[in-house]
Amino acid sequence: MFSLILWQAKATWQFDFLSALVGVLVGVLLALAGQRVRPVVMHYWRQTRGRMQQRLAQARAGVEGRLMEETAVYTQRYHLGQKWASLEQIFVSPRFLLPPADIDPYHLPDWGAGQLDFVWPELAANVATPPMPEMGLSQLLLTGQRVAILAEPGAGKTTLLAYMAYLCATATHDGDHAFLANRLPVLLHLAELDVTGDMTDALAPLVDVLQRRSSSENRAEIDELLQQKARTGNLLLLLDGWDELASAQHELFLNWLRRLCKSYADVHMIAVTAVTAYGPLLSLGFTWTILRPWRPREVELFAAGWAKVLSNNPLPINRYWIPGRQPLDITQRFWMVAFGKHVSAATEPRRQYEQMAMSLPAFYTQGLSIPQQKVARLFWQHLAYAQKSQRLLSLAPDDVQRLADEALAAAESLDEPVTQQDLLASLAQSPLFVQDGNGRFRFLSGVWRDFLAAQYMVAHEIAP
Repeated sequence: MFSLILWQAKATWQFDFLSALVGVLVGVLLALAGQRVRPVVMHYWRQTRGRMQQRLAQARAGVEGRLMEETAVYTQRYHLGQKWASLEQIFVSPRFLLPPADIDPYHLPDWGAGQLDFVWPELAANVATPPMPEMGLSQLLLTGQRVAILAEPGAGKTTLLAYMAYLCATATHDGDHAFLANRLPVLLHLAELDVTGDMTDALAPLVDVLQRRSSSENRAEIDELLQQKARTGNLLLLLDGWDELASAQHELFLNWLRRLCKSYADVHMIAVTAVTAYGPLLSLGFTWTILRPWRPREVELFAAGWAKVLSNNPLPINRYWIPGRQPLDITQRFWMVAFGKHVSAATEPRRQYEQMAMSLPAFYTQGLSIPQQKVARLFWQHLAYAQKSQRLLSLAPDDVQRLADEALAAAESLDEPVTQQDLLASLAQSPLFVQDGNGRFRFLSGVWRDFLAAQYMVAHEIAP
């Protein structure tokens, strides 16, 4: 502006009407051209931006789809019967006790014998209690925000979580579980989580678990995917191993869960635990429910599923199921009858310890000779006792190799050589064990860990 005034202030300056007219006409033409071109430019801009957003959405959907496929495959083998059947073939959807609304679980109202369903469910199975309100698995997944599922050992808590993850991973928008189609399941054992140290985000331990478990093409996008799912309330966290924590570990995981609930209040959480280990979860807003005992119809479905797996050879239901038996007793009797060798009704053992001893060979690695099985069992006992006595959720690979050497040194002279590699292979090929993405080993079933630890203590005359 100053330059224009200075130029006009010169004595030689004169107004040129023709130049001014040309300038105005050029400006008007440019303005008209801009008005004509602007919609075209904006159209192409919106089109380009839409393509970029579509490609980003497709990339996210691609990662989510691949992750769902991996989860479906992972969960199908996350049960003790994985050598013979997939989870979908033999799973029977359970029933749950409907939690009473606004009732203190420590001061239940006077429901007579019905109170046993809440405070002592295994005793209630043997008593003629009045019917209590129940819900199915779909209702639990639809309405539950934070749920603690309580059940006795051997009731199938881990298998239940795996099936929940499988339902989410395979749900479609036009299927029976359409409400799960957008929900991303994260199935994990607390042994897989590293919640020590400073975390920039409460989701960081989950991201680490999935990145270790997933394929390389998914790892870079998992963090963003989990963030998006957690913010929109479409993340389902399925927690196993709460009842395996030592007293000192409860506070560590509680702090992490408390931070996760505060940062992402809409995340769905389902934890399974024993009937006496759920108290700390109530402080985080968890609602508790109880896994109900099987009814005859559910047992028939279970038997029919296994009959198909076993070449349409149905097992007599009364051999392993009688109303009122504890879930663990039913489970162990089934493994014994289905896969135990030379078990007849007349020679069937009654003690649970003997039933498990007769069922154990079914979980050995295929192709092991009798001497190799003995060393493998000795090795497994070393693992179980080390994990049980030290209250560890899992064992590091170095510790597993050391225990394998100890088992080999303790074994008697063998007709066939057994190496450390043979023992490590027995873990990878047996359904009793899981190797997590962090490389650590653990027992899939705490019941079998305790059984093998008890065998070790008896053999070494260790007092409990």
